Amino acid sequence: MESMLKEARALVRAKNACALASGSWRTAFMPTASNETKDLYDRKIIFNVPNVLTMLRLVLVPVFAVLFLKGHRIAALAVYAVASLTDVADGYIARRWHMITDFGKLMDPLADKLMVIVMMVCMVYTGVLPLSCVVVLLCKELLMVLGGVLMLKRGLVVYAKWIGKLAQLVIVTGLILCFFTEPLERAGAGGLHVTVLWIGIGLALAALCYYAVLAFRALKDREKNAAQGRNA
Repeated sequence: MESMLKEARALVRAKNACALASGSWRTAFMPTASNETKDLYDRKIIFNVPNVLTMLRLVLVPVFAVLFLKGHRIAALAVYAVASLTDVADGYIARRWHMITDFGKLMDPLADKLMVIVMMVCMVYTGVLPLSCVVVLLCKELLMVLGGVLMLKRGLVVYAKWIGKLAQLVIVTGLILCFFTEPLERAGAGGLHVTVLWIGIGLALAALCYYAVLAFRALKDREKNAAQGRNA
């Protein structure tokens, strides 16, 4: 059993190294491990440190919601800060010690998006944000999740690109400003948090289009390679 695990890890690392060395846009949709090793590998490391941190971030989502809705906004902000630290930590640990898994690739961004969406829903409920912000972002995130699942079923994993990370950063900045609406109003910048948030949502929609183009290219390239293999 141990030898099989070592072979599975070696196969996944070799594929990751090959994709990284290529330096092409295809690294955004890196092929997963083969069917012979994928299940064994994923089951073995699903509870590694990065994935546990991701699960902890998911647990913190309802904690944030309860604190915020009960009026403990500073405590809710502290919970969000802890969740953000776990996000940084799990990414660093996964890359530094080669603990990247398909579970982490899928659940890590999902945990981030879930926290952001819950924050926005709480703020709409308390009147800090307009409902339209949440509706647009929810539709975008739903399309992203469905697209990611479909790509994963085809053996391709969606990687976050710079435009997606920038969008997330701007959205989070707008949400943090929502905790300080009263000081902003006193400073004459009452609507700043909403403006920043809409900019982030615009970037997120642009990222959605970018990922759709990459997905189409990746699938088209795979079909082309498969046709060439059949004709060879």
